[in-house]
Parts: sequence; structure tokens; C-alpha cells
Amino acid sequence: SAEGAELCRRAGATHAVDHTRWAQPGAPLELPSQPALIVEMLANANLARDLAAVAPGGRIVIVGSRGPIEIDPRAAMQKEVDVLGVMLARATPAERDEMGAHVCAGLRAGILRALPRDVLELGAAAEAHERTIARAPGQGRIVLRVPPS
Repeated sequence: SAEGAELCRRAGATHAVDHTRWAQPGAPLELPSQPALIVEMLANANLARDLAAVAPGGRIVIVGSRGPIEIDPRAAMQKEVDVLGVMLARATPAERDEMGAHVCAGLRAGILRALPRDVLELGAAAEAHERTIARAPGQGRIVLRVPPS
């Protein structure tokens, strides 16, 4: 959504594309330049367009897909593009610990920022659940504040 693209820009992305418009046949690419990196959340709809848009030698990291897609492998070959699929669920406990340590270090250093959509008290957990169910995917997270013990 346009709101999700704005959230990406607030998080530091140099450019974000509303994938609901990107996937429409004939829609313009709307990119100021060829990106070196594309983090793709809906590969089944966008991977072929990603391959057309990415810079030569670039990388496409697939973090989400809802089904199959037909692509022309030459699009990747001609640009010598890396396409990498990532699934957090396959990480080992040691890899998860390492990722967590890197995220915490990035947060402490100010390199990473949490951008929750809402912050609610723990007592509002039921309301947070209802908001999450009613909200479109990718529109920010809700954080529950736990009182100090």
C-alpha cells in the first residue's frame, strides 16, 4: 500500500514501491534509478518485474511469496543478478541467537529503529489483537508495553 511504502521510507529506504500498483500489468516502474537491492515481499506477483528493474550485478532477496510465478531466467543471467530466498523459520537456534544479537546491536547503535504503528499497555492486549486482525498486512506492528516488575 502507499502507507506501507511510506513506512519503508521512514525506516530509511531510499525508495519504496507500492507493490499493489507495481504488480499491475503495464504499470510504470516508477524508479529514479536501477536499485542494487530489492527486498521482495510478494515474489509471486513481482519477481519478473524485479528482474527487469534491478541493476546489473544487483541482488533480489525474496522474503515473501504466495505462490508460483513464471520468469525468464535470461533476465537474471543477462544482468548477473543474485536471487536469494530467505525464510526465518528455517534458521537454527544458533542462527536466531546471532540474528537477535545483531538486531539488538543495531538498535543500540541507532542503525536500526523500531517503527511500531501503535504502543498499547499490556492490559489492552485484546484490543491490539482486534486491531491486528482488522489491519491490512504490512502496515506496522503493535507493541505491548509491559509494566516493570
